Amino acid sequence: MRATIALALTLAASVPPAAAFAADAPRSESLLAIAPAAIVDERPVAATIEGTKTVPARVRSGGTVVNVLVREGDAVTAGQVMAVLKDAKLLAQKSGADARVDEAKARLAQARQDVVRNRPLVPQGVTSQAQLEAMETAATAAAEALRAAEAERGVLAQRVAETQVLAPAAGRVVRIAMSLGTELMPGEALGLVATGPTLVRLRLPQGGAIALKAGDTVRVDDITPAGAVKATVSLVYPRVEDGAVVADATAPDLAGAFIGQRVRAWVPEGRRQAILVPADYLINRFGLDYARLRGADGHVSDVPVQRGTTHTPGAAGQPALVEVLSGLRAGDVVVKP
Repeated sequence: MRATIALALTLAASVPPAAAFAADAPRSESLLAIAPAAIVDERPVAATIEGTKTVPARVRSGGTVVNVLVREGDAVTAGQVMAVLKDAKLLAQKSGADARVDEAKARLAQARQDVVRNRPLVPQGVTSQAQLEAMETAATAAAEALRAAEAERGVLAQRVAETQVLAPAAGRVVRIAMSLGTELMPGEALGLVATGPTLVRLRLPQGGAIALKAGDTVRVDDITPAGAVKATVSLVYPRVEDGAVVADATAPDLAGAFIGQRVRAWVPEGRRQAILVPADYLINRFGLDYARLRGADGHVSDVPVQRGTTHTPGAAGQPALVEVLSGLRAGDVVVKP
């Protein structure tokens, strides 16, 4: 069982006159008035680092994988080429379409040249008007044939372009499922891309009495070497998966975390009153813990205490606080050794 501090303690440093203390009391003392503090009990739950969404990068036109341009962990943008496929039959069809376009262009050029050459010969009677009109009709037909050949080539060119597998959205590549030489059919997934901000996905026991809601703060271990990070619950899913309630939490230090990494999260379970003192106010002698208690008459004596959990300070520079289970009570004044 671990807990976080919900109410800070107040330390007071005072330098009273020497006459106010017994002979064994120091002339300058740091005093601490004991007062109960509200703390939040926590319990550990399983969690993983996930992307907001994980979407597959699917093949649009089948073929053989000839080049993979990304690796797991790479950041990609929407539409970025992740892999290139090759379809020999499709390339042959594209070459045939290119040849038909070239042929149609040649026919059109010849037909237009015939019209230009024979138009001045009509007034001279060398070429009849009917022959000229036939040539113009042939030129029009050649232009339409060229347009049809270019449309057919455009369709094949689009199919060839679709042999490139594109990233469906901006994010990080978390899996590449295929290797070079693999045959893929249209619609198959080449890999997975995690999109959106990275988050912590919690799995809470269904039967546990955990009233977790959006806006609550949880602590997450094992993410950074510096220690635990604080995450804010953004969504509690209204469903149960395999006997667990799923919740998402966001934190500012997750950019470099591994997708799928297992971590331990501490979620609030309840509040209670406890006596907390800074760790440097306790003395350990021969395996026993003592606190220096100042009586009403100013006399200072060492009293044994039972040490509980040590709580991490809420801000940098603050001392760690130790929960005292017995030996002190509200209203006592302890002296810093």
